[in-house]
Amino acid sequence: MSTRLLVYNPTCEMAVQSGAANYTPPAELQIFERDLAHLMMFLAKPDDFVLAPKPDQKFLDFWQSRGLEIPHFCNLAHARKLVAEGIDVLSWGESRALFHSLGLPQRARQFDLRRRLLFSRRTSVEVEKTLAASALPAVFRQSWLPEIVTNIEAIRNRQNVVVKSLWSASGRGVKIVETAEQMRQILPWIEARLRTDEAIIVEPKLLKIREFSFLFYHSATTEFLGTNFFEAQANGRFGQELIGYNPMADFVQQGLLPDDWEKQSAAALATAIDSCSALADYQGFIGFDAMLYNHDGELKIRLCTETNLRLTMGNINQAIAKLLPQGLRAKWQITHFKSGEWENLLAQNAENQNFIPLSPSGNRTFAAYGEFLSDFA
Repeated sequence: MSTRLLVYNPTCEMAVQSGAANYTPPAELQIFERDLAHLMMFLAKPDDFVLAPKPDQKFLDFWQSRGLEIPHFCNLAHARKLVAEGIDVLSWGESRALFHSLGLPQRARQFDLRRRLLFSRRTSVEVEKTLAASALPAVFRQSWLPEIVTNIEAIRNRQNVVVKSLWSASGRGVKIVETAEQMRQILPWIEARLRTDEAIIVEPKLLKIREFSFLFYHSATTEFLGTNFFEAQANGRFGQELIGYNPMADFVQQGLLPDDWEKQSAAALATAIDSCSALADYQGFIGFDAMLYNHDGELKIRLCTETNLRLTMGNINQAIAKLLPQGLRAKWQITHFKSGEWENLLAQNAENQNFIPLSPSGNRTFAAYGEFLSDFA
């Protein structure tokens, strides 16, 4: 594998929506990207470069002692020099703005409207249509498909639905509507999305039981990388990643899910990837957010609530899990800190063997950390 530059740009969907080569994220999200850029080191090889300041030695020693081969670190000026020399780029996600910032004008120009739409939720709809047209096992079949809506009159009187903007991720751009009053309250938001994006996605509100994701890499062939389990916040945004814990096992033991539900899921999605016309020209990581839900007293799996054509926290979680002792359970999260709080938390847990630092020391507004558990609450 050739040497790569790894870039953490979780605002990629916002940049794609903008379409501008000089797109700049909101100030707080710039801080978020900067503070958490070190998460890419868990995906790096020792010859790779991570676009982030070099972490403190204690943090590096912690992970090196657990088997991580520490990569190089660089600033943007060095990164642009590496790119000019021909280094491969592995970013969290693609956007015209990313390529422009790294000095790749040709790739920036190639990120046209067709490419922008590929990275929108229209692709999720196309994947679900492809799945529905295949011979799915009963546990995956559903009697509806998400709708692409271009006229507000088609949605004005709807209830018990989920409304999604074309571009967003991690729970952003998603509105849950249960009542007529809630729909009335979000109509201005819908109108704004229709003006800027020309469409929104509408789908039924499901009785969710569990969330998880299926991870793939697609190039000449489609490789299933595994299933990732996590717990989202109530608003759908990133909550906690789970390691060493399979919350679906109880349902299998009770006979409510097939023993091979994961194998069947991976096979169905791999076939959909290879068959979906929207993905014909795409190569790279794909993460399908999925859910277990209750449909009239019967457990069902929705294989694709979101199609993420990028890296996800699931990929980071898989890499971290390989460095931790097998057989133990752990969970980790990203937290917002006031000035000095992250340093205080590190100091308080300096001798805590169950504490897992995932961000280096420093006065950070955002940092990631976890802990070993005997069980999950």
